[in-house]
Amino acid sequence: MKNICFLFQLFMFPLYVNAQVPVENGVSRHLAETRSRQVANVVYELLFDIPYNKNEEVRGEALISFDWKGQPEDNLQIDFQGKVREPLVVNKESVDVFSQNEHLVIPGRLLRQNQQNTVWVKFVSGDKALNRNDEYLYTLFVPDHARSVFPCFDQPDIKACFKLKLLIPDKWKAISNAPLSCTLDSIESAGGVSRPILHFHPTQPLPTYLFSFTAGQFQTATVRRDNYELTALYRETDSQKVRQLDTVFDQIALSLRWMENYTGIRQPFSKYGFVVLPGYQFGGMEHPGCIQFRDKTIFLDENPTPDELLNRLHLLAHETAHLWFGDLVTMRWFDDVWTKEVFANFMADKIASEQFPDINHDINFLKTHYVPALATDRTEGTHPIQQPLDNLNNAGMLYGNIIYHKAPIMMRNLEARMGERALMDGLRVYLEEYAYANATWDDLIAILDSLCPNAQIDDFDKQWVKHRGLTEVRINSESLSDPMVYGRFVLDEPTRKKLLAEWFSLPETSRFAAMMYVYEDYLQHHIDNNTAFSALFKGLSRQDNPLILSTCCNYLLDIISNSSGRQRADFENLLYQHAQTFHDKGIKRRLLQGLMSRAQSPQMVEIIYETWRNASDSLFTQRDYMAMAYHLALLKPEIWQEIIDTQRKRLDNADVVREFDFVSRACNPAPEVQLELFESLLIPANRSVEPHASAMLELLNDPLREPLSNRYILPALEALEDVQRTGDIFFPLDWCQSLLYGHRSREADMLVRAFLESHPNYPNNLKGKLLQAAFRLMNANSDTDEP
Repeated sequence: MKNICFLFQLFMFPLYVNAQVPVENGVSRHLAETRSRQVANVVYELLFDIPYNKNEEVRGEALISFDWKGQPEDNLQIDFQGKVREPLVVNKESVDVFSQNEHLVIPGRLLRQNQQNTVWVKFVSGDKALNRNDEYLYTLFVPDHARSVFPCFDQPDIKACFKLKLLIPDKWKAISNAPLSCTLDSIESAGGVSRPILHFHPTQPLPTYLFSFTAGQFQTATVRRDNYELTALYRETDSQKVRQLDTVFDQIALSLRWMENYTGIRQPFSKYGFVVLPGYQFGGMEHPGCIQFRDKTIFLDENPTPDELLNRLHLLAHETAHLWFGDLVTMRWFDDVWTKEVFANFMADKIASEQFPDINHDINFLKTHYVPALATDRTEGTHPIQQPLDNLNNAGMLYGNIIYHKAPIMMRNLEARMGERALMDGLRVYLEEYAYANATWDDLIAILDSLCPNAQIDDFDKQWVKHRGLTEVRINSESLSDPMVYGRFVLDEPTRKKLLAEWFSLPETSRFAAMMYVYEDYLQHHIDNNTAFSALFKGLSRQDNPLILSTCCNYLLDIISNSSGRQRADFENLLYQHAQTFHDKGIKRRLLQGLMSRAQSPQMVEIIYETWRNASDSLFTQRDYMAMAYHLALLKPEIWQEIIDTQRKRLDNADVVREFDFVSRACNPAPEVQLELFESLLIPANRSVEPHASAMLELLNDPLREPLSNRYILPALEALEDVQRTGDIFFPLDWCQSLLYGHRSREADMLVRAFLESHPNYPNNLKGKLLQAAFRLMNANSDTDEP
């Protein structure tokens, strides 16, 4: 009878749980709001055993302490996607594990109300967010991936103290959020090998998505700048690039000093460290104490463009600003994720203006924010700055150009509306009131409104933050004097003629805006390829501002991509000949980079081949020659293997060799091999290094391979939901862009439209990413009113 009762309770338990808070995949808003009322004062004591062989399991132990405010009839859900090795120990009593839909469910009757409770779990981590490589690993938990590695309350408004221990291979190094406390020796059970076990100090309160550690074979550098001790871990072996760390340290110290002065709050965490990672899927990630950066952005090649130098500073300042905006004060729910990003970019812009005083920062603002914001906002896949979110497993879909670039445009207008001092005072109140806690955008709006009641901030908020898309802005001769307007630009005919003939002679900031108006007019099919190219090319030779030059180059290269035949050949030749006249090596390299990786005319192909074969032009970097090799292998399929083999012999960095070996396979001209490689990307494990997977997919869909490559469109789109489920936050859009950027044919356009029509209930957030990526394809095949 006892066994019958037990089976009945076990059978009915999921129904009982669902009567409370449904146990469903992910972290629903309902669960998060309920749990934030029930759980407080959380401490995680974590041990991870990291083997040298990346194919072996990472095992761990977690002791979770928390105060429980729930009722006996409530059940506690702990988020976890890995495997539990032994029964849980709840308040020192062994309990059989009840696991359902990515959660460990603990009956409330086992918990002590209004007291501290403990749950001890021995587990095996999933590999999803461990980012394991042969010689290192790094964790990346944003927005909700911590639960794939250890049991936790994986939501931003349950901040916790983390006490970490890492058992790592001998000669590995590690970094985490807090300073290292001590290193002890531990005896591994198999073979009696001694390995170090690292103990880290407790962290300040952090949400799970900001907890992180990196371990592996790294070089280290520690310096003191002003009163700051700064530590870097990196794998770069090129001494010229490693020397750039001095500049990086200087710019981080500048950013810290600037942020402290602006906010009135000292750097709020116990240390400043960072890791520079090859093949990293983001530009950077703001884990306090162990910020992560992509190597290509930090270690620049010789002759960097002004854009690259500015972008590096902006990235360093952006991630540093996050220590206050996002780390010290964290959004309550991920529908406000944009608030941390807008302030990181807003502050980075201000820091850049101090570091580069000779730059026209109005132009830099237009280039940095208007250009990418319009790239998304002009598409049918755009969305409001603030987006609804029902479950954290969809939080990655909130990221993109709108929150990173339209939001700073909004913030600049808000500052102009309130006044610089009033906004700064409001932000100081916000940071002090919610330090080491959570807040919403509406909490901030209430503070700002109280300081400036006449600014009508609530109406401004509704107009900019809550609504999607572009407001129509009519551009005429008078509006050229106000170049910072934002919207869907509509030119009257006299203004169009004036801009096409004279845009390059306007005052500098208006000149950039006018160039942008010409390009947007081209995308709206009001002018054709030849008219747009001629107008922009005419202005190219009359520029000396590198920000205008680089953007003009990008626009011209895009027009070339939309051209064909004799017209394309003429455009390519004109740009190549003009590039030889540039004295600025950075701009010359930027223009030639674009040509060398996309030109198709016979004359240019031979120029590219000779440039690559000789590999003697110091203007080009190793990665430039890699890009040329990929392009030439497609252009010259009869010698593709010779090209790839030659280029591989030139590489001397093991991480770069691994990347090249993965990506270059897509240069194989055999259709059956290309199909096999594409199908391999449909398996999540084969796209674990996302930038490499994107590069391969882009090569498989190169314009030179259309229409054969059209066969990939439908299966790649069918896989998109799986890509979103298994990948990181930027990968779904990267996947779509890599798939579609090389397509311009009517057939490809019809395939995308057919997919959308056959999936009427497709998730809106993924549909938005697809429509953003498909804009150029759909625009190329839309009805036009070209003259």
